[in-house]
Amino acid sequence: MSARIFLSYRRDDSAGYAGRVQDRLVREFGRDVLFMDVDAIPLGVNFATFLNNEVAKCEVLLAVIGPNWLDARNEAGTRRLDDPHDFVRIEIGAALQRNIAVIPILLDGAKVPKANQLPKDLDELSLRNGLDVRHASFHNDIDKLVRGLKVQLAEANAKERRREEEEEQKPLQPVSPRRLPLIGAVVSTLPMVALVGILRNSSVPSDVKDAQMLFALSIIPALYGGAAGMLVARFGYPRAVVTPAIPAFLLGFVFLGFWYSWDTVVIGITAMLFAPAFFFTWLAFRLHAKWARKRRMIDSGLVQP
Repeated sequence: MSARIFLSYRRDDSAGYAGRVQDRLVREFGRDVLFMDVDAIPLGVNFATFLNNEVAKCEVLLAVIGPNWLDARNEAGTRRLDDPHDFVRIEIGAALQRNIAVIPILLDGAKVPKANQLPKDLDELSLRNGLDVRHASFHNDIDKLVRGLKVQLAEANAKERRREEEEEQKPLQPVSPRRLPLIGAVVSTLPMVALVGILRNSSVPSDVKDAQMLFALSIIPALYGGAAGMLVARFGYPRAVVTPAIPAFLLGFVFLGFWYSWDTVVIGITAMLFAPAFFFTWLAFRLHAKWARKRRMIDSGLVQP
């Protein structure tokens, strides 16, 4: 997910400037990277929650401050910044609370407000370094902003990539380790059970004996899958699947040797019978690993649900 820019402004104070800034940022970074207008809030949603969520996705918030930004008032004559439901107050407050970079964009001589001029949840804004933007030098001033944003967003994206790489390199531990032995036992037995069903429905009488043998033999892959499931939490997925495979194969070979005869053909038969069990167990655990990784990345905030 690319780092995003949140553009906060008051329409009656700086709509024209904000539109020009938006056009330039869209040209430099793309429209998907920029959130600007409250018109983007879906109908019927809690706007405070929505704005908080949008700010949380951003790496930088640009607070466009014009000459009337601080003292803008509503229809009742109350200063808008003193209203807890004011959009601008919600946006900037959410960014400051999350320690997101807030850059005051100071238009035509506007100054960063002093702490005693701001509500308590915005007083840190007075300590944020701003950028002067004037009509006469607009393009040069925005060039400076773009250069700074490119550095910040590049660092943010690099940090995010490092976090994703570190997450990818972590041992794949299960989300629900107690379920894995049951998953392994059931999945590893499925190929053998399916083969038993095929043989029992066969028209060849001698196949009944083979079906009985396979049914008895299915206990071994069930034990294998259960053992592999118990080892996952300790060794991770690849090693847990491989470690009990050889003992299971040897046990199956001994079983078939006693059931039929001891010869090299039995080795091939054992391999053909147990290969699907090993494969299905590996596949089930691998799918579980992907699910576990996605859950972990969602919990850590790297991806959205």
